[in-house]
Amino acid sequence: MLDKEKATLNKLLLSATILVTFIGIYALNHYFPLFNDDWLYSFVFGRDTDRVSSFADVIESQYNHYFLWGGRSVAHTIAQSFLYIGEAWADILNSLAYVALITLIYTTVNYRHQVNIFLYIGISALIWFLAPDLMVCIAWLTGSANYLWGCMLVISILYPYSMYYLKYDNTKQQRDSILKCAIFLFWGIIAGWTNENLVAGLLSFLFLFILLLKYEKKAIPKWAIFGFIGVAIGCFIMLSAPGNFIRNKIELNTIHGIADGKPELSYYYYRMISVIKTFFVYGIVPAIIYIVTAIVHWKWGKKEYKQTVFRLSLLFFIMAIVATVVMAAAPIFPERVWFSIIVLIITATLLLYMNLDFSFKPLYITNYIIWIPLIALFFASYSFSLKDTIRLRETFDNREQYVLKEKKNGTMDFLFYDRFVPQEYPIFTQKVYDIPHLKDYLWEDAYAKYYGITSIEIKYDR
Repeated sequence: MLDKEKATLNKLLLSATILVTFIGIYALNHYFPLFNDDWLYSFVFGRDTDRVSSFADVIESQYNHYFLWGGRSVAHTIAQSFLYIGEAWADILNSLAYVALITLIYTTVNYRHQVNIFLYIGISALIWFLAPDLMVCIAWLTGSANYLWGCMLVISILYPYSMYYLKYDNTKQQRDSILKCAIFLFWGIIAGWTNENLVAGLLSFLFLFILLLKYEKKAIPKWAIFGFIGVAIGCFIMLSAPGNFIRNKIELNTIHGIADGKPELSYYYYRMISVIKTFFVYGIVPAIIYIVTAIVHWKWGKKEYKQTVFRLSLLFFIMAIVATVVMAAAPIFPERVWFSIIVLIITATLLLYMNLDFSFKPLYITNYIIWIPLIALFFASYSFSLKDTIRLRETFDNREQYVLKEKKNGTMDFLFYDRFVPQEYPIFTQKVYDIPHLKDYLWEDAYAKYYGITSIEIKYDR
């Protein structure tokens, strides 16, 4: 009876933790203002003077976007749909997507274990401290559509593969209905049509997964094959978009000075060196944590599941490395791209960590020494970041109110001396920033277009 009551209590505590997680991410979404690409994507791509005012406009816009700028149709359909339905609904849906992502990771790494509140909170804490430029991935509307939703969709299709491997029972006959195969085919197309480097990693995971099942002489379900085919189809559709070649040529010229869009072999060597350097900034700490955890797991992992857990963990880690390496083919490697890579390494690490034998007292003590300070720092860091996000929203709201008021009086050119500067705190925080200034005034012009004015310039205090 006591065990049943304890299990019920643990489930209630986990539900409360999920709710708190939703509220926390919702607060960041609610206060984060419309920003940069949000202003641009509020208009129909291809007829830039018309606002998106229906889902038909979203479809038309993404059709034009596919041929003129890029192939991430799934992500940008989500972004423009959110801009159409409004911030209030977008904030709720983004928060649900984040909770779905954390829950999928938790359920994967905590398989065969009791409810673990520390683990659920700890996943968010690890992402918070390890993923750079996190706010634009989880709170900025267009950024979250690309990175949070893309990562969630990819992790969601990896979940049944992971569970199949962890739960594999040779005595049970696998059923592959036509409907199930069709679902995985469609699901794969959507997941494969999200984000170039992440999907390259996804394809490597699924390919190695099938090889692993074959090597271990385990049944390969048909749905797994159809899911892989779906991802390959989605990836092909995304990469073959005519807009990709247009955008790539522009970026090669703008960033690297390659006017003809045809880089020499030395360019890719240079890009690979740049990726390696970037890895030593953002990827080295998560990678070291993974390697140390793998060594500890080799020594003190639960013997019954050691091999299975390690191999699945290695697939996630290899996926992260592939998703990193392929960025050598891209003209730039923005910090926000690291979000999904870090999530994959964290998943790989926690699979090993949760399979450790905590009956070994030093491990049991170390477990609490790690999680309690980490989670405490996370809550403190989050509160400071939320304060800054609220300040950013107030800055944007005050600016908007002034623009709309003066626009009625005929003013069309605006100069502000209210540039937002993030507060410096003694502990790490996820920063939020004002409109970035580029030489061509790209984002100032986007803001001006959104509000129907001629120009805006934002400076620091006089």
